[in-house]
Amino acid sequence: MANPYIIRNQGQRETRNGQYRQTTINIHRADENDISFDELFNFTQKAIGKKKEQQRLMIRGLTPMGWMTYKGYNDDIINIMNEEEYLNGRVSSDTKFSDSISQFQIIISQFN
Repeated sequence: MANPYIIRNQGQRETRNGQYRQTTINIHRADENDISFDELFNFTQKAIGKKKEQQRLMIRGLTPMGWMTYKGYNDDIINIMNEEEYLNGRVSSDTKFSDSISQFQIIISQFN
């Protein structure tokens, strides 16, 4: 079975003194369908399990509302907030926002 994801390394940035390096990896579905929160959670749990001690990860996803951070650099686990709670009072109908991530990024920061 073919991999349902397209994983693209968007490049690295490094400080002039070489003490800090940041790599951004972009992931989206090959069939261009949205990514469910379960898929995001499973994918990022694997990434968290592979990270090295000197690395920190940030996970963010592109939703209809824009980029949302699901795991900050200092968070131990991915935090998928209840969308209904977040959207309460902000929109009249939240059905088009639920379970709708078109792509996500894993940003790896490494300190040398």
